[in-house]
Amino acid sequence: MKKNTSFVLFAILAFLCALSACKKNSDPQAEQKPVFHEAPLPGSPDEVVLATDKVKLTMRDYDRCIDVHRLKGHILTQRALANPRFQRDEVQLCLQAAYLKKYLKDNHVEILPVERQVEIQRAMEHAGAQSEAALAEKLGVSVEALAEIVDEAVIPAVMQRALATRMPREEAIHYFKRDERKYTVEIADFDNTPTDADIEAFTKKSQDKMTSYLSGHPEVIMTPPRADLARFAYAFDDDPDNEQRSYQNIEQLRQFAIANGVEKTVDFCQKEANRGCQVLNDTKNRLILDRSDETAWAFRIPVGGVSEIKREDNHHEILILLDIRAPEAMDVRDPANMKLVAANVIKQSEPAAHLIEAIKPALEVDDPDFKTITETNGGHFQRYENVSFFDLSSHKNLRAAQELLKILAEVRPEQKDLFSNPIVYNNHMYIFRVADLTDPTEEDLKNNLNQWKAKKAIDPSREFVVDWLNRNMPSMTSLNIKPIQAKYGILQPNGTIR
Repeated sequence: MKKNTSFVLFAILAFLCALSACKKNSDPQAEQKPVFHEAPLPGSPDEVVLATDKVKLTMRDYDRCIDVHRLKGHILTQRALANPRFQRDEVQLCLQAAYLKKYLKDNHVEILPVERQVEIQRAMEHAGAQSEAALAEKLGVSVEALAEIVDEAVIPAVMQRALATRMPREEAIHYFKRDERKYTVEIADFDNTPTDADIEAFTKKSQDKMTSYLSGHPEVIMTPPRADLARFAYAFDDDPDNEQRSYQNIEQLRQFAIANGVEKTVDFCQKEANRGCQVLNDTKNRLILDRSDETAWAFRIPVGGVSEIKREDNHHEILILLDIRAPEAMDVRDPANMKLVAANVIKQSEPAAHLIEAIKPALEVDDPDFKTITETNGGHFQRYENVSFFDLSSHKNLRAAQELLKILAEVRPEQKDLFSNPIVYNNHMYIFRVADLTDPTEEDLKNNLNQWKAKKAIDPSREFVVDWLNRNMPSMTSLNIKPIQAKYGILQPNGTIR
């Protein structure tokens, strides 16, 4: 591969500001008087951070969106709030909420008391608060402000209810027939991590494909965020009493670490070495972990924060966050980095060659054993008997496989018993086979349409809201994140906040 291949890392967005003309007054004298509109002062809650021709988002709106995250229990550290990528993404998500709110107001859709109460109860239970006043205090807001935050939080659910209950009959019938279709389906799910041979073949033959993919996905050439951690442990053996003592000791050490910090914890543990305390990693010999589902907790706490107790095979341990390393662009001229980049491109965009080479011939024989083939090649096999599409799309193991569900929804009766083409989505490769499918009857439609509407009105996937936003969201005409950055800071490449 050419070492000097250039990759497009960032696209530049140009925003055009639109000017609106003032309406003419019917009084001829009044027409001669210029009309002045005071612009919100920079740094004020009314300063506009994002605008479209239909709705504007102010700094007050943005702050409320951050409060909604906190209400829902999302932990946003100072570092996260200062991350420019988070700020750009959040301002657009917040605009969506503002646009949904406008629709609800324009169409006279009211928030039901039960919808507010469900959200308040959920938030109180999560925060361990016994009253709304206690919840407001935990969030650091007034009770009046809490009411506004709760209303903001339930907007997507209210919108889903409105769209489901007010949907035209013809459109409702279309979705009903899709959701109530019954399937017997077998699904194979494989980790799409390529082998070294897959990567070598891909880089030799598919340079144009990789360049094209990277131009639209610059994050692929970035290293993952990394956490620097100190680690402490108490070992145990097969004796249950010994394991219990280990847990009690590490719990005491955890409380000490929370109260006193990492340096004093290192000193304390070294002095307690004769009682089994082990300093596995200190501030000079740090444990460095990439961000993953398993380590996500470390990116949600402030520096100095202490983990929950972790049980390993022969010890209990705690970790203290020392630092977060921001993602950095890899030098793709380095062959080792190019190998990592190519592996990520394959994982996210096309089936790993070694999987296809092993699975395709096995599936082409007469009467293949799909389950055995899947498990022999390290995959996970699932079979669902006579299950509706709605239930399949709500299933925990399939909700992450949205691309698979889109294809499954379009399977025709004549395609029964045929294996699908490989589907790559979210670093996994899927293959499915529909053994049977049954469409709902006119009698089903007559008897169950209203129940279906009620079910869709509380659908947690908010499918109708997502579809409505995709169809109707107006284009941005201006973006101004300076007031956001002035308040929350700007995360620098070295991990500091300016």
